[in-house]
Amino acid sequence: MSYSQYRVVEILLDAAKPLPPQIEAGLNLLSSEGWRVVSLEVVPRLVTQASRVRVMLEQVEDEAELEPVA
Repeated sequence: MSYSQYRVVEILLDAAKPLPPQIEAGLNLLSSEGWRVVSLEVVPRLVTQASRVRVMLEQVEDEAELEPVA
C-alpha cells in the first residue's frame, strides 16, 4: 500500500531575468527530491512584493519503504 504526502512551496522570481528558466530550475530541484507538481499558481508582482509561483507538490511513498516510527 502507498500513501501520499503533500507540500506547498513558493518559488520567488527575479523580474530582471527570464521567468521560464527560473520556474524550471525550481521545479527540477523539487523533482530531484522525489516531488511532483499537483498544481501551480502564478502570483503577480505587487509594488511591495516580488512575483512568485506557488506550487502544490505530491510525493508518493510505498509503505514497505518507510522507516518504522519509534
